[in-house]
Amino acid sequence: MDLCFLIRDHFSIQRISREAQRLFGDSFSDRLFRGQLAYHKDIDYAEEVDYMPGCAVAAETVKAFLIDRALEGVVD
Repeated sequence: MDLCFLIRDHFSIQRISREAQRLFGDSFSDRLFRGQLAYHKDIDYAEEVDYMPGCAVAAETVKAFLIDRALEGVVD
C-alpha cells in the first residue's frame, strides 16, 4: 500500500530502480521488482488498512495501479 502512494505521488518506478541499483548494485533486479509489484495472489487482505482521513483507496484500484506502473515502459 505504501509503495502505491509513493509511486503515485512522489517517485517513478524508474527513479526507485535507479536508487536501488545504486544502493544495492547487482543484488537489485528491476525486472524482479516490477514482477513483485504486479503479483498479488498471496496477499492476505484480512488485516484492515488504516488510512489517513480522506485517503482510502479500494484494494482493486491499488492492484490495478501497481500492475499498470510495473508494466509501464516494458510493454507497449
